[in-house]
Amino acid sequence: MLYFKLNQSNDIVVTFTERSQSEAAPFYLLVLTHIETLIDTLIVLPKSANLSLYTERYDKFTISNLFTNGGQYRYVAHESNTTALSGSIGIVETGLAMVQTNQEAYISDGGATRYVAFGNETAVVISPNGGVVSDVQEITLTTTTSGASIYYTIDGTDPTISSLLYNPASKPVLAASATFKARGFKAGTTPTAINTVSFIVVSADAALFLDAAGITDPTITAAINTFVLGLQADGIWKRMFALYPMVGGTASAHKFNLKDPRDLDAAYRLTFAGPFIHSALGVQPDSTGQPANIVAYANANTFFRAEMINDFDGLSYGFDARTPIVFRGIQPTLIGSTSTQINAIDTVEDEGADTRYFINEKDPFVVYSTFAANDNQLFLQCSRNRATGVFKFAEFDNSIATGTNVEAPATIDGLNLFLFASNLSGNRQNGSQSEQRCAFAYIGNDLTTLQMTNLRDRYFTMRTALGR
Repeated sequence: MLYFKLNQSNDIVVTFTERSQSEAAPFYLLVLTHIETLIDTLIVLPKSANLSLYTERYDKFTISNLFTNGGQYRYVAHESNTTALSGSIGIVETGLAMVQTNQEAYISDGGATRYVAFGNETAVVISPNGGVVSDVQEITLTTTTSGASIYYTIDGTDPTISSLLYNPASKPVLAASATFKARGFKAGTTPTAINTVSFIVVSADAALFLDAAGITDPTITAAINTFVLGLQADGIWKRMFALYPMVGGTASAHKFNLKDPRDLDAAYRLTFAGPFIHSALGVQPDSTGQPANIVAYANANTFFRAEMINDFDGLSYGFDARTPIVFRGIQPTLIGSTSTQINAIDTVEDEGADTRYFINEKDPFVVYSTFAANDNQLFLQCSRNRATGVFKFAEFDNSIATGTNVEAPATIDGLNLFLFASNLSGNRQNGSQSEQRCAFAYIGNDLTTLQMTNLRDRYFTMRTALGR
């Protein structure tokens, strides 16, 4: 029996059961005659390899201006040794068909007239419907065709009954990004339309952050995922309290902590106070309209208390300043509170002269690094072990300097660390505000020299991928 259906793309879908009356004949030839115009169309159907006695198969053909809704056709099916009618070795079936687009086709076979239902050709529903998913996300497939089995592929090929069979009790989980295709099959009906979606698979940790920040951009997605996987491989991820990649271009995206992307103070989510410029390049205090000697009164509260390092090995933090240091007669702070911070100071009063960065945890713990005032490659890192007093400091891609605090470790204050200013008694310290654009900042447990280097290298890879 041959069934016909016109799908939404005006393709003729032929459903038939192969019956190998002559194994030597490799082709079926289907002659369709439009009853109104008497126009004949020849369709060649190569037989399947390793044909069993009865094999149901489906074929789709596009024939312009032939199959129209309500059109009536006579068909004659031959077995043939060639693709031409001259090779026919006999007729295997004849009949009449009315092709319709309402999921039914009128069939007349051997004098018996009936309607044959073809099943719903609505595509299988894939949930989630593509996009960014974690490497533990289950994929759910459903169809409205009762009794249909769903087959799917993850290599971009069209599903057949030889593809992966969907089992709702053991749903597929993607380990890598893939083009996912699904289709429903039911004996005696045409298959459903193929649904195709693309999944970008990332680690569960990266997925949580991307979802919270509302980021779907594939470049940012890939960069964040690579960064997370790199830190995890290096053993750095577990030593981080907060990572601020400043991606997404908006305050609502920039505020999230990659390590714990909950919208909570307890998750060290940033709260911005004062005027800021948020862009694809990062976050920068906005000094527009300010007098030449006045910096923007802006800061970002991390809600991480400096005193918390007393419960760990120590404290490490970093800040990537992507614009030149500008001095307005003050000492700008990039990150910190009054007892632990990274600052920039002038060696002389004139702007444009060489400047120095220093960090301190209770004076006189001070580290200096000389650099050019217009240098905009200032990724600064520092880390200090609480028990030994050993500190490590690095500027951009220079080797990491180490030393030992001459003072016994002291208890650090209980103030939250700020970005772009120093926290003094819960408020930004006057004269400490900076106006450097921040592309990345982090707060973590004490890091080894190797971990600081690896973190820097992983971050630089992400920064390059983001075009910063």
